[in-house]
Amino acid sequence: MKLVLKLVLYFVFPLLFALAIFCAVRYFIQPLTLSSSAMIPNLKKGDHLLIERLTLQQSRQLPRFTVVAMVPPFVDGVVYPKDNSDRLKCFLGNLTGLPGLPRDPVCIRRIIGLPGEKIQFDPELGILIDSKQIDENAYISAKHALKSEETSHMLDQAEVVPENSYFVLPDNRRDFGGSEAWGFVDKDRLTGVVSYKVVANSIKKLPDPSVTFSDPKVVFNDDGVHELHKSNFKEAIALFFKSLSLDPDYEVARENLSIAYSNYAFSKHETPMQALELLHKAIYIDPENDLTRKNLDCLLEVMAKDPKKPEDRIDLAMQFLKEGKELDAYVEFAQARLLGAEPSSLSGLAKLERQNFTLDEICRVELQ
Repeated sequence: MKLVLKLVLYFVFPLLFALAIFCAVRYFIQPLTLSSSAMIPNLKKGDHLLIERLTLQQSRQLPRFTVVAMVPPFVDGVVYPKDNSDRLKCFLGNLTGLPGLPRDPVCIRRIIGLPGEKIQFDPELGILIDSKQIDENAYISAKHALKSEETSHMLDQAEVVPENSYFVLPDNRRDFGGSEAWGFVDKDRLTGVVSYKVVANSIKKLPDPSVTFSDPKVVFNDDGVHELHKSNFKEAIALFFKSLSLDPDYEVARENLSIAYSNYAFSKHETPMQALELLHKAIYIDPENDLTRKNLDCLLEVMAKDPKKPEDRIDLAMQFLKEGKELDAYVEFAQARLLGAEPSSLSGLAKLERQNFTLDEICRVELQ
């Protein structure tokens, strides 16, 4: 009996103590060799990572852009876990890492949406959080096409992230999925935070991405300016139109839309009537633009019209009215009135003023 006690004291107890220490350390810090390319370019297949649980347990809510290890809700298209019969075995396998014991599958994803936030997809802008675009170029390698059965419900309306849940996505979104396919991920599925990777026998902290939010209307306007500088007039008009669709009172985009039409008209100088119609749109959108009015006057002179003569402007207006081009007729009538035309000759103007041409009507041809 004494011999058994000695064996327990000198051999078995130290082994059990060492195993307990090992399991305790492994519970809070687990090594993982990445087996997929879901997080490229930031993490590559074969990278050795450290998953730490302490941050997960200490934080009521993890910050946005945190890289997390998690048990996915679906594995090979099947709900995981199917039942709780093997949960104890998986727990022991996760804890000890011993061969022969099953382990939960683990995948790495990045937190994008936090509890209470509204998440929506836009085919061109990408992800909107509380109606603001998130600029993800700092860390993603490929954006979603977004137009799929999995994301169609989030294209129509925003969805709110539930309490104790997250919206997660991979960095490589061309080949891998996340919450857009799974739905929001419950915090209980997270197994830890990935903050470090092992590189050349040293531990390197993962950098925090520099990410900003943008107002979508500003993004569309800025993209429109880039297209305008490249003389891609139709593309610029479409982008300014989208910006104004989000905020009809966004004066910068309205001014830029007028400039786009004016510049587009200049490129059509060989077809004066087409250029004239484009300038009419520019003036209607921004009546205060002196440069556009000067361009219109110059074009009328090329067309053998006197831009300072009210009668010539009224003749043009009547011609457009007969052709069913009411916006063009309205602009010419309005210019004639500014030049002091007789009220009796402006009989067609009152009806056109009540028409209130919308941006949809104005930009319809260029948006086709």
